Amino acid sequence: MTSATQEVTRFLSIDAAARYASLSAQSIRRWISAGRLKAHRPGGKILIDRQELEDLILHSGDDR
Repeated sequence: MTSATQEVTRFLSIDAAARYASLSAQSIRRWISAGRLKAHRPGGKILIDRQELEDLILHSGDDR
C-alpha cells in the first residue's frame, strides 16, 4: 500500500464515519461540535481521522 493510499483510507467523510461507527451523521457532527472528535478540513472538506474515531468509540462505552 502506498503512502497516498494510506492517506486516503486514513480519513473518512462525515457520512463514511457515521456508517463506519454505526451512528448517524448528525451524531458525528454533534461529537465534532462538542469537541469530542476533531474535524480535519483540508480544502474546506470535513474529514474524520479513522483512528481518532476508533479511539473515541472505544473510550466512550455506550455513551453514543
